[in-house]
Amino acid sequence: MLTDGPGAFLRRIPLHPLLFAAYAVLFLYSANLDRVLPVDAIAPLARAVAAAAGLTCVLALLIRDVRKGAIIATAIVVAYFGFGHVAGFLAGRGIGDAAQLGAWAAIVIAALVFAVRGTARVPQATFGLNLVAVVLVGVALATILPYEISRAGRGPISHAPAVRAGTDVATERDIYFLVFDRYGSADAIERRFDITDNDLYGWLVARGFQVPAHSHANYRATDIFSSAGCGTALLAPVTGTVDEVITNTWDPNVDDPATRGGNAVSIIGDDGVRYYLAHFQLIDPAITPGARVVAGDHLGEMGDTGRASACHVHFGLSLPCPNPEWWVRRGVIWPDQYLTSWRDAGNMSPLDELQAWFAEYPQACTSVESTPYPVG
Repeated sequence: MLTDGPGAFLRRIPLHPLLFAAYAVLFLYSANLDRVLPVDAIAPLARAVAAAAGLTCVLALLIRDVRKGAIIATAIVVAYFGFGHVAGFLAGRGIGDAAQLGAWAAIVIAALVFAVRGTARVPQATFGLNLVAVVLVGVALATILPYEISRAGRGPISHAPAVRAGTDVATERDIYFLVFDRYGSADAIERRFDITDNDLYGWLVARGFQVPAHSHANYRATDIFSSAGCGTALLAPVTGTVDEVITNTWDPNVDDPATRGGNAVSIIGDDGVRYYLAHFQLIDPAITPGARVVAGDHLGEMGDTGRASACHVHFGLSLPCPNPEWWVRRGVIWPDQYLTSWRDAGNMSPLDELQAWFAEYPQACTSVESTPYPVG
């Protein structure tokens, strides 16, 4: 009934799973307004809301009550989005991932028990969850909307007026500077865009440009970012033995390539592959050279130590070298296809590709000059 008022509507219609899912995205958007545009938030927002709606529908069909299904769905949504935000904080206080996951599971189970047994209180719970979700979304929008309105009202950037050269200027070309921030290598451009006739570096050199030999993007690794940013829990990608635990000694005035990874951990997997993760904010005290780890064990927290402009984890794949080095450890093949496989519950192994690479560059462990990647 239209005369029921908003209170009755909030007791009857369970919108809270969708709103909590939306808030998770809107919160991150509101915290990064100067880095993203509205269009960047549309796809993740739509996916989050659609997933919450689908989950609610499935649970409603199983329990045969949409409000009860929604209560369980909200518990799952909150656990899913909340884990990444608190995992690093709790891990730093001695609460491991297993205990945290157990607590989140207990919350979901409690919601399930309440939904099944607390029939009389379901309308009040629906009202309360709807109200909290509406307030949270409202708070996020109160931050987002004024900023976006202000952004829309800003004038275009003014440019300096054009200057016409005099007729007595020599016909030789002027000096041009092209500055690329981590421009892609020819190999990366081919892999990503299937452009096989690219020779960007040679093209620039042939036209008189200086191409520095220390482009960070020239060696093969993947930088992984998290929406939760610094403090995100980093887990062992493989079962194996910890090889190195490196403490940050990077000095920007020196910029020694060997120390750019900051706090870092390398693991020799039982498959023989060396897995290298860098830029930790904090490394778990239990992670020491020689320690055994199982895939999923807590390694530490994502950070920005070493030469890093933002919180992320540098992920590199290689085979271990007999002597200490850094130029191979940082990564020699592109990890993205393997990360994608593992994310999708696949089991693609990088071992064959790594063995082929080391067969092509058998002296790679002896010096950086023996690799196809320049220092940097």
